[in-house]
Amino acid sequence: MKNQNEKQIKEYVNKFKDLRNQLTKNNDVKKVCDLINDLFFEVYKNNLIDEVIKEINKHD
Repeated sequence: MKNQNEKQIKEYVNKFKDLRNQLTKNNDVKKVCDLINDLFFEVYKNNLIDEVIKEINKHD
């Protein structure tokens, strides 16, 4: 299970990086992306990815 979680986390990180690279053409967008990146790292560091994703999905 842990390997599956790590694989999924890595997939999300890669998708985020791809999206960030597409958006960083504008300085304001880059600033927002940097903030999102910091938040994402904090969530990842605290091992709360699954819980956060579940919460986000509840509001979509």
